[in-house]
Amino acid sequence: MLNLALAGVLATVFAGMVFTDTLCPEHRTIVQALGTVALAGCVASAIALARGWACAPAITAGTALIGVGIGYIDATHDSTRGSLIAISFAIALGGAAWLLLQQLGLRLWEKDQRRRAASTVPLGDMVTAAGPATSDPVSSAISAQPAEGHRVEAR
Repeated sequence: MLNLALAGVLATVFAGMVFTDTLCPEHRTIVQALGTVALAGCVASAIALARGWACAPAITAGTALIGVGIGYIDATHDSTRGSLIAISFAIALGGAAWLLLQQLGLRLWEKDQRRRAASTVPLGDMVTAAGPATSDPVSSAISAQPAEGHRVEAR
């Protein structure tokens, strides 16, 4: 749900920003350069968020960070409009940060589970000395199978 909300916020704010222009020529050039990168990021982010790709939070955070910068530049000309743009993108940045934190938590959990699985090998997964060679270093390092129901700690 948060994925689609972030994609919607990014698309809405960028569309509103593109269709209204109150900047001087110098700032307009900077904003258009940043906006071109951010627009590509917005499209990539919307696709990645909708499909649930792992890179989606990082793309969204980068795009939202560019949007916050654009809002600050815009605030030099119209403080209300610039502040609204910056706050809108800051909200999207907060949502992307939340997704990144969730992703980090899942990655740490997965790493812990892999470490635990490598340190404790159940009997059904072991290979005997006469069995076929496997690419799994834990099961290929075990040469004999103990009695049924015992667990072996890998060293």
